[in-house]
Amino acid sequence: ISPTNNPESPRTDCNLYVVLDRVAGAGDTILLADGVYDEPYSAPIKNPVVIMAAEGAKPVINNKGYFDVKASAKIIGLKFEFKGEATNGYGFYLRENTPKYLIVENCEFTAFTKYCITGSSSSAHADSVIVNNCYFHDNALSPIYFPASSLADNVNLCNYVKVTNSTFTNTTTLSGAGVIDNRNNGSSTTEPTSKLVVDHCTFYNCKGYERLIQSYKSPLAYVTNCIMANPLAEGEEATIYATYLYGGEVHHNLNYQDRKSTRL
Repeated sequence: ISPTNNPESPRTDCNLYVVLDRVAGAGDTILLADGVYDEPYSAPIKNPVVIMAAEGAKPVINNKGYFDVKASAKIIGLKFEFKGEATNGYGFYLRENTPKYLIVENCEFTAFTKYCITGSSSSAHADSVIVNNCYFHDNALSPIYFPASSLADNVNLCNYVKVTNSTFTNTTTLSGAGVIDNRNNGSSTTEPTSKLVVDHCTFYNCKGYERLIQSYKSPLAYVTNCIMANPLAEGEEATIYATYLYGGEVHHNLNYQDRKSTRL
């Protein structure tokens, strides 16, 4: 699809909302040509699909709503820029049903007022969320955020979250850390099964919650090979934790700016 059929005859039936809601079936691949796609509504992903840039293309999605993830999806090579009301500024939102996976690769997210990739604590469950080689910058809140589940015991919002080779810079509010994983907070099980892997990522100027990466009450959190730094004014005392984990392991990371030590 493309933003317009030709310069003189704009197509109003080819935006992602229409394609996802009325056209795309299970197993389809949606190829996006160059251009800016204005998406005024939240678009449902209700069938397993791939959404990706056409060969050589660099499409930009101007979101005014979010992508409502109700089925497995793979997103490749797109730029997402939020242009809507602040109260609606999510990117991909796992809200209901049981998608087996959400995979986001080679994408850019900017100007979001809510979380770029997140889920509902009360109605969503997924086997895995994989984020690779993505760039998150100038967003208000933590780009990747999984809240504590309010579902039945031993049911996590998502079993496995893996974030690799990605960069997180310049979150703009005090709620804007890099990655926050609270899936096991409040769980009554003594053996949480949800797993978090953050590997070969860079975090810079992400000051939310006084930490760059948070994982709460999970022994299955692994933060490895990351670079983490926040700029400090002259004489300013470091107050931000690089990683703030209740359980888990931290290996081979570089923490700059005389920051506070990792908390385990």
